[in-house]
Amino acid sequence: MRPPAVTFKLPETDERLTNTMQLAYCLAFLRTPQPFDDPLTQNWLQTTGTDTNEQGRLILIATEMIRAFKRDGLEDAKAVAEVACLAPVLEKDDFRHLKELYLAWNSLAYWIFVNYGALLNRYRVLIKDTLTRTTL
Repeated sequence: MRPPAVTFKLPETDERLTNTMQLAYCLAFLRTPQPFDDPLTQNWLQTTGTDTNEQGRLILIATEMIRAFKRDGLEDAKAVAEVACLAPVLEKDDFRHLKELYLAWNSLAYWIFVNYGALLNRYRVLIKDTLTRTTL
């Protein structure tokens, strides 16, 4: 199999992950049934592939990230990008939740884009009225 473009250190069982990309990397390897040339990767796959607790832990971390993203209303570009990197490796329900959040966020952004001119004109009128009243 062709080596990934970006690599991360695969964690030991129950070891803390360093970032979201490492989590996505690990989950992607667990979904790949092919053997790897790298003995460390192959060993990690054999060990983690048979450890249902570790697999469950990694999946739970991804699920909890989606829940936190939804619960906390994180909508800045950095948070969206971080959670979006998990999309290819999410469980079906978690992916659906992420998609719904993205569509809702996109709908709001689209509404603002479409109505920006009207909102801007409304604020200009409001500012003009306020300035007129204060100068009288």
